[in-house]
Amino acid sequence: SGNYVVVIRVEEYDINGNLIGVVMRDITFVVIACTGSVPETQGVVNNTGGLLTGANSIEVCDGEAFCVDVLFTDADPGTVLQVVSQATALLPGATFSVIGNNPATARICWTGYLANSPVNVLIQADDGNCPIENTASLAVNITTVNTGGVAPSPGTNGSVQVCPGSGAFFLISVLGGVPDINGYWT
Repeated sequence: SGNYVVVIRVEEYDINGNLIGVVMRDITFVVIACTGSVPETQGVVNNTGGLLTGANSIEVCDGEAFCVDVLFTDADPGTVLQVVSQATALLPGATFSVIGNNPATARICWTGYLANSPVNVLIQADDGNCPIENTASLAVNITTVNTGGVAPSPGTNGSVQVCPGSGAFFLISVLGGVPDINGYWT
């Protein structure tokens, strides 16, 4: 605990390596003993519509409605978590709501729109403890994809016998037709 001053020095050099400028700034850090634990998040715990492509990533079709839930908890059962997000500012027409206060479930609902994709939406939970709150945050990456047009052709049906333990192989060698470029079966 205590007050500490740290000096940061930044030097700028030209393309030839000659020093052309120096700037220094003092930064004061105040370290205090805090109580309470940092809120935790289990990440995305529910998804309706869209496809989870990673722990905190969702892919939705253009025009597809979806909702995604992110759960926050605090070890102190008496703590009331305040959960905020900039989802409605980043995603036109989106709704953001919070269900409960500890645990608290943040829910974002939106209809995918290509013009607003991809986007990272930050969700943050503060516990209100200490002069400086304990905070947990999570970024959810939302990507909208265009599914318009004709589905790609994988070729025509075929058959092959494969023994257990056989390695992977390109199925196109046993399928007929003319599959679309960059499309293949394995």
